[in-house]
Amino acid sequence: MPVTPVTTNVIFLIKQEIKGDKVNARAIRTPEGIVVLSGSKLREKPVRSCPKDAKANRRKYRDLIDENHILQADILFDTPSSAAKFVLLRSANGNTEWKTKEGITLS
Repeated sequence: MPVTPVTTNVIFLIKQEIKGDKVNARAIRTPEGIVVLSGSKLREKPVRSCPKDAKANRRKYRDLIDENHILQADILFDTPSSAAKFVLLRSANGNTEWKTKEGITLS
């Protein structure tokens, strides 16, 4: 669901290039979960084995993603992994995928 996040000073990132598809997503942790922030660049195409929940969330929020795969609103996810799968369109462990700019993971 789109949300207005509480202010925090810790930004977590997923920055990857996957077969020419550049991903540059930002998120913050809140008491409710993890919020993928507006302006995040999401992966364009899923891998063949993309989890069903990642595909379902992309369909659910398709109106919040522009033609360049840039997220247009903040979205709250219950877990870091569901947020990472949404961004990467593949299986992902959010506790290791999301990192600070210093490289510190959630775990």
